Amino acid sequence: MIRYRHLIWDWNGTLLDDVHTCVEVLNTLCRQYQKNPTTYEFYRQEFDFPVEGFYQILGFDFSQESYQQVAEDYIALYTQRQQACPLHNHAQATLQQCRDLGLSQSILSAYHQSLLHEIVHHFGIADYFDHIAGLSDLHAKSKVQVGQELIQQINIDPNKILLIGDTTHDYEVAQALGTDCILIHQGHQTPERLEACNTTVLDGLDQIPTWLSRSIETSIP
Repeated sequence: MIRYRHLIWDWNGTLLDDVHTCVEVLNTLCRQYQKNPTTYEFYRQEFDFPVEGFYQILGFDFSQESYQQVAEDYIALYTQRQQACPLHNHAQATLQQCRDLGLSQSILSAYHQSLLHEIVHHFGIADYFDHIAGLSDLHAKSKVQVGQELIQQINIDPNKILLIGDTTHDYEVAQALGTDCILIHQGHQTPERLEACNTTVLDGLDQIPTWLSRSIETSIP
């Protein structure tokens, strides 16, 4: 018997291939606020949660500029382009294979709740998920509180839940929720940063069903 009963998926960078779009949007924002542009490589090396700290690395001074306004400007630019982002390779096939393994699934994202629902339905994959949980504001600080509420809704022992993400923050969230975690290094952070976490790191989504099939429950439920 597979060890897990439920999967919690991160969205941006894990199922949605949006890193290059995020860098483009961020550079548009930097030009708007007269900051130096960044690169794909620097972004993946430095991006982190809460996002406010990453903006400060890029030169934003929130004693002089409004973080709320910067966040709103970013989301407005990103929303214009989000539907041009593809799902990662094998995303839908992986979701179907996980369903075929008998696993229920949810999304937990730092993206705004209403926008998250919109984009998941746009890709026609909403039916794979029992719950789609995003944040209630634009600040992208932490998914822990929303994750705790999601765990209550799922109503499954956290030991039977696996969180799948693409950042060290996803690992931190899993630790806080009491779930296991695996990370995919095709998203918003470099493989080196992910490998510093004490967890499994895979190359791509297509490896997940095989990994799950090898994760056998060794104790009596």
